[in-house]
Amino acid sequence: LPDDKRFIFKAFGSPSFVLGQSPGQSPSVFNFFSPFYAPPGEIADAGLKAPELQLANENLQTQLSNFLFRQTQYMTSRPPSWMQSQSGNMVIDIEKEMQVADDVDALLDLVATKLLGSPEALSPVLREEARNQLRRWKIEPTFTDNRYSTRSEYLNNVRYSRVTDAIFLTVISPEYAVQR
Repeated sequence: LPDDKRFIFKAFGSPSFVLGQSPGQSPSVFNFFSPFYAPPGEIADAGLKAPELQLANENLQTQLSNFLFRQTQYMTSRPPSWMQSQSGNMVIDIEKEMQVADDVDALLDLVATKLLGSPEALSPVLREEARNQLRRWKIEPTFTDNRYSTRSEYLNNVRYSRVTDAIFLTVISPEYAVQR
């Protein structure tokens, strides 16, 4: 991409743009939300307050999911060629995950250990949904895909897709969002 497009990509992909927040920029000592906020429904009806939920809306969730998707797809240890020349980019090292990508359960265990603290932190529902998604990337199909020049290139792409999907599905999960 030309330099001006790279700037746009970085600006629209930055956490402060996506989240509308950046360190030291809070408008008050109460952070980016009112201490008196109560979302409509059960919480407000019970006379309770939940200031942190003022920020949790459909728009933010969509922006955050899109941001995390871009981070997991493009900011790994194998970034696209147009990003490799940029200095200052932080990347996610996925080499260990690539080594176990042929085994879906081993990959999920490794990702869960790194991001959630242990494999047991993945709920059975999340594990099964992630398994189903990762198995869509076939490791041992007959090589007929003409987009790749060799079987090895094809299999590396499949492994890469499994790894980035495993990371993405984990970071957008409720298990990842909840601090324990």
